[in-house]
Amino acid sequence: MPTNDKVFSTLMTQVRQRADMEGSTFVSDTEIRVWLNAALAELHDIMILCFEDYYVNTTTYSLPGTNPGTLPSDFYKSLGVDFETGGVTYSIKPYSFQERNMYNSNAGVVSGNLAALRYQIRDDKIHFIPATPPSGTVTLHYIPECQQFRTGGEDDAANINSKNKSVAIGYQEYLVVAAAIKCLMKEESDVRMLLAEKADLQKRIENAAPRKDAGEPHKIVDVTVGTHGDTWINLFN
Repeated sequence: MPTNDKVFSTLMTQVRQRADMEGSTFVSDTEIRVWLNAALAELHDIMILCFEDYYVNTTTYSLPGTNPGTLPSDFYKSLGVDFETGGVTYSIKPYSFQERNMYNSNAGVVSGNLAALRYQIRDDKIHFIPATPPSGTVTLHYIPECQQFRTGGEDDAANINSKNKSVAIGYQEYLVVAAAIKCLMKEESDVRMLLAEKADLQKRIENAAPRKDAGEPHKIVDVTVGTHGDTWINLFN
């Protein structure tokens, strides 16, 4: 795991250096903090789109009582949902809004077999169908929102690793360049060289980040092992 110990106040100084605004008050420290946070969120998304599990949190729900369940306060995107019942864990699938009533009939239960549990994320809730789901524990694996440094200066002595453990050493240059561009845009100065540098940095990160397990080849994902694989599962044997 990367251990980037670059301090936030150091990044702010580097932003002023790149924008040639050392000693200038034209851009405030608060503005630079805001722009560095915005760049950190951009980098967060870039690494998410690399299809690697850089950010994974989990939370659980007990069924049938928790339906719908409330999403974690830091929820950003779902990675997958598991359902454990009777000592067996299944990967469950989402349903579309048009399928919300698919189990509201006798077709939902056939010869004592309950229809496979499904979920949908809407607003700040995770909904499950059938409406009265079987007993068990749901585990939601999710990507959290990007953590941010406080803009009042309280976190200026904190390092990047304290907020984002997946920003490798060197990746912080993307943050510096992105914030420096904002500084120069406010000044209505030419930002073309920095825009080109930012694009190069993004390309480098996108090329490097997808191979977290660099010693192993890519492979086809087998999603059938440990899953029910059918539309119906028998929970009442």
